[in-house]
Amino acid sequence: MSLFKTLESIDYQTMLPKEVIIIDSSDDVEYLEGIDKRFPRLNFKVLHSEPSVCIQRNIGIREASSYYIFLCDDDIDPEKSYISTLVGFLESNPDEGAVSGLIVQKEADGKWYSQYPFKYLSQLLGAFVFQHSVWGRLDKIKLKWYQKLIYSRLYSFYNRNKNQLSYAGWPVVTSLDEEINKAAVYGLGASIIKKSWLLNDPYDETLDPSGIGDNYGVCMSFPKKMPINIIKNSRAYHNKIGINRLPSHISFYRRTLALHYFISKSSKKRILVFFYWSIIGHILIFLFKRNLNFLTASIRVFRLTITKKNPYVIASKKGKRVVTPVYP
Repeated sequence: MSLFKTLESIDYQTMLPKEVIIIDSSDDVEYLEGIDKRFPRLNFKVLHSEPSVCIQRNIGIREASSYYIFLCDDDIDPEKSYISTLVGFLESNPDEGAVSGLIVQKEADGKWYSQYPFKYLSQLLGAFVFQHSVWGRLDKIKLKWYQKLIYSRLYSFYNRNKNQLSYAGWPVVTSLDEEINKAAVYGLGASIIKKSWLLNDPYDETLDPSGIGDNYGVCMSFPKKMPINIIKNSRAYHNKIGINRLPSHISFYRRTLALHYFISKSSKKRILVFFYWSIIGHILIFLFKRNLNFLTASIRVFRLTITKKNPYVIASKKGKRVVTPVYP
């Protein structure tokens, strides 16, 4: 089970956490029996919750007794010195409130990736025109001589706006080469964050049980423009366990609705017009690629958001929790 693998990684740390809080949402809790004997160095507290990543995280955050909280998903394997490295950064930088190591993911080819750089200028140009997400360094693009001028202009633009948000609100992470990198949005599945930050703006419990888009919403509420510090040389391995993992086009559908939802409830509503433009871009790109699943998802997102029928927005106004958007 992935949880036990993660606990083994935590038990192996050079600096142990003060407590380990497990928020369980399963029907069968027998698998947790004897866990304190299996990991005697760890101080466990097991709580139960309805199935919802956001609700589970909020319960754990409220229950935690420390000033800082190590958020750790149950399919993460941090390196041996991971916690001590992150704690050392916060001790040396008391004004900072959120730090993560470099998250690397194992993909279908069996290799580990922390970035997904574009290979062709057309991909970067499309991302710029439609203000889509960019997640990877820009120097991996294969250029022909007549493409160098436009590439240099695009490179300059993204270098000025590195690791921020696109005009449409999508994450742009193009520079992780420094020892310490700052970003507006990053995955928080292996991060240490001030408890006060998480209590002031908790995870949004309106989101679906998987919590798709949850980290984006939390990062947008943090008190700094670039709140996340990313330590390049400290790694956490995300195993992306396939159990209960949604098909990629449905994840895209819910993540895009969540993005619109967070923009709608924020002070950045002026970027909504760019958001709609970005969805038109997705529709055109998926139409060109003949990707029917993603094309259908994009069209439905555009229709729901432009007509003010985003289920997250509607549910939030009614005080509802754990909404699962219907997919055709």
